[in-house]
Amino acid sequence: MRVAHIDSVNKERERSLSPVYSECIATAKELEQNNELDEAIKAYQKCLKIKKTDEYAFDRLMILFRKQKEYKKELDIIQQAIDAFEKLYAESAPAKTNKLIQKISNSILRSTGLSDKRGNLVFKPQPILRWHKRATLLKKRLKK
Repeated sequence: MRVAHIDSVNKERERSLSPVYSECIATAKELEQNNELDEAIKAYQKCLKIKKTDEYAFDRLMILFRKQKEYKKELDIIQQAIDAFEKLYAESAPAKTNKLIQKISNSILRSTGLSDKRGNLVFKPQPILRWHKRATLLKKRLKK
């Protein structure tokens, strides 16, 4: 129940931000196409102020910083993205349910290899997993 409520609140919030957000993204795309990378970066950062968990804006910022060979800034954006999405997933996690149901769910997760003995999920959801891989590769590049 709680997850459905959070989803409906998030969808309603996105609808109210939609015109401003879509204009912001359109502006950023146009600046990027015109090869005005610094201005495009500022525009994507503005988009992230409007919608804090925008996977597209985070991805484009990572790409733009990579194009400019600003690897430390790219790494900072990756970390911001991971933090934002981990916070989002933590907020949308279901509330504690009946202890018996929770115990059965944990048993199923453990037996299928999706969680460890403590009940922590083994795999990270997308796009977090993809960004972790990108950060690992970028850290190797920075060490060279």
